[in-house]
Amino acid sequence: MSQNLIADKEVVKLPLKTLGLRSGMSIQTRKLGAGAEKKERQFFGAIEGKGVMVSNINTDSGEVEFEVGDSCLVSGFTGQFEFTFLTRVVQTFDKPFVYALLEYPALSDARRVRQSMRMQTEFPASARLTENPDHSDEVNVTILDISDTGALIKTPIVFGEIGDHIYVTMCTEIDNERSEITLQSRICHTRLAATQDAHLIGLAFKNVKSHDKMVLHFLTRV
Repeated sequence: MSQNLIADKEVVKLPLKTLGLRSGMSIQTRKLGAGAEKKERQFFGAIEGKGVMVSNINTDSGEVEFEVGDSCLVSGFTGQFEFTFLTRVVQTFDKPFVYALLEYPALSDARRVRQSMRMQTEFPASARLTENPDHSDEVNVTILDISDTGALIKTPIVFGEIGDHIYVTMCTEIDNERSEITLQSRICHTRLAATQDAHLIGLAFKNVKSHDKMVLHFLTRV
């Protein structure tokens, strides 16, 4: 791992699109003002020059805890860069899920921590609609992108609608021991893949157990 760490700790100004932010990544926001607390949130996407979409970690929450016009500091780690930027809330939404649209930053303060992203991508998993462990309705899927709080999967079928829950099972090895976890996940967005032969589904993990958090930490940082 040491060969991928960068000794240079210089903070530079970079466009947001160069940082490698991906749907489902965990970020933090803090409103500007005395006594404001840092809040853990989830990045869902951005449109260059227009806005950045963020939601609560619990996307079933009834409110996003933002008001239009709020100024806030956003920070996070993409797997390669630590970053911060100042922004303000442009709009809030409650459909298709509760989220806030933040003003797209001209530049972000960024410090490169690793030479390259060290997230596993394109590894096999399985998904099903029910928690029932008999796997009778299990479908093979591919995880394209994963973070501590969510994932993007490629699947041959449409599992449900935005807001529905599915269960994703994945395996890895930690210290030469096989570890399997099953994560309850909420569908946040879905679209047809560019190849037209599969569907891409964005998921937010729910009620993650301590052991599963450890495995996710390993998957997203080693």
